[in-house]
Amino acid sequence: MSRGDDDRPSDWIGYLQPVGLVVAPAALARIGAWPTPQRAADGEAVARALAGFADDAWPFFRDVLGWPAGRVAGAPGGPTLPEALRVAFREQDTLLEPHWAVSAPDGTTQLLVRIEGDLVLDRRGALDGWEATAQQRFERLLRETGVMAGVIVGTRETGRLGGETEAVLRLVVAPRGEVSGHMSWPLGPLAEVGGRGMLAGLKLLLDAHALFTGPPSHRLPSLLAESRAAQADVSSRLAGQVSWATTAWSGGCTPPTCRAPPSSEPSPPTWRA
Repeated sequence: MSRGDDDRPSDWIGYLQPVGLVVAPAALARIGAWPTPQRAADGEAVARALAGFADDAWPFFRDVLGWPAGRVAGAPGGPTLPEALRVAFREQDTLLEPHWAVSAPDGTTQLLVRIEGDLVLDRRGALDGWEATAQQRFERLLRETGVMAGVIVGTRETGRLGGETEAVLRLVVAPRGEVSGHMSWPLGPLAEVGGRGMLAGLKLLLDAHALFTGPPSHRLPSLLAESRAAQADVSSRLAGQVSWATTAWSGGCTPPTCRAPPSSEPSPPTWRA
């Protein structure tokens, strides 16, 4: 993907205010994954897809994100949803299952999808059976099936008076043994001029190029993995700095006599005459 005219192509991540880690701007920059600038025609396509979204969400994924039905089990015209992606919890009288499953080019499942309509995703007790939010149920489904990421569509509270809600498309990342994260796109603004940056970010992560046709390094699984690797690297460096500072101060070292912690960069060569 080519970089647009925006000097800060990862600003859209800040607008969306992710919960936990989804994608790291540093990882996107290192890979060279830049969002493609969106034009008026792109916003018009979103508006058309959203016109009937409450009754049928598939046109949005097909026409805006370019998902082919043949790659989406459970979608209109797509393959049958695999039985292995259904998880039953008899104790809670609950069945967890996706509505769609998106396959990778190698045939493995790379995304699960649930369309929850006007359900508030973070509200407890909104569903029968297990008293967990739709978000918590979806994370559990991802972990139980071993699928790292998924998309859930529903609503969230805006925080305004009167309990107002807005429709959102949420990308959820829930690797086994790691803390989950999610990022929500408000659907309405994606059709507006002010929402073009967010729409570009959505396509960067979830369009056909990101899931099927792009180079492996620019596909969603790689972007997610690189982001977690970048986060782990930052955490490791911070831990090293804290350890060095603790050791230095406990040994009576005070600035400016303390030496800086050793750099991870190799020392420059020493030239001899």
